[in-house]
Amino acid sequence: HTMQALRQLLRAELVDLSGALGRLVDDPAELIERLHRLRSACGFCGAARLGAQAKVLQGHVRETRIVVPDALARFRAELDATLAALSATG
Repeated sequence: HTMQALRQLLRAELVDLSGALGRLVDDPAELIERLHRLRSACGFCGAARLGAQAKVLQGHVRETRIVVPDALARFRAELDATLAALSATG
């Protein structure tokens, strides 16, 4: 029951993050913070691939202070795949 609850919380976070990404590309500091929190949640829920993409994007934004469209697209693709997997498992 605990894992299911954690996954439901992760799913809600991913839905929110997906909708906020357009705004967050203009706020690198907030994006870095959101990705940091997401990486923690991914660790608890077994979403290793999304956590890895979040780490890559977080490092990129931390270094450059901008979001390259290709990096964001790779992250979004993994975010969407994770959302689909979470929806399929209930």
